[in-house]
Amino acid sequence: MRANESERNRTLTARQRRAIVALLSCATTEEAAKTARVGKTTLYSWLKEEPFALAVHEARREQSQEALACLRSSLLRAAQKLSELLNSGNEMIAFRAATALVEQGLKGIELEDQEERIGELEALVTTLQQRGLGR
Repeated sequence: MRANESERNRTLTARQRRAIVALLSCATTEEAAKTARVGKTTLYSWLKEEPFALAVHEARREQSQEALACLRSSLLRAAQKLSELLNSGNEMIAFRAATALVEQGLKGIELEDQEERIGELEALVTTLQQRGLGR
């Protein structure tokens, strides 16, 4: 957690911190309000306040990063399992494994291409800004 985030969290009340935890784990804002034991009107009001809204946004971002890290750590094993299933002896299982591998492989290639193109565009923008042509 960065210094300004910990400072922001110090400005939140215990009820607000409890509400943030509930917002991360509940399906709806109304359910989060009940779980956190705060009125839903109060929770909606807090969500309009910048310090609370920023803290919720940061908490959700951290939660998403943790979930992605978990997925990344399992990705290789999942791909290996799909590869093993290609030789399962059951044509339907092998077909589904092949389909999944091809679909996900193509998506991965597309994402890599997009990342490369974005990197090139960012470099171009930086060059233009350095020459005084941007903004």
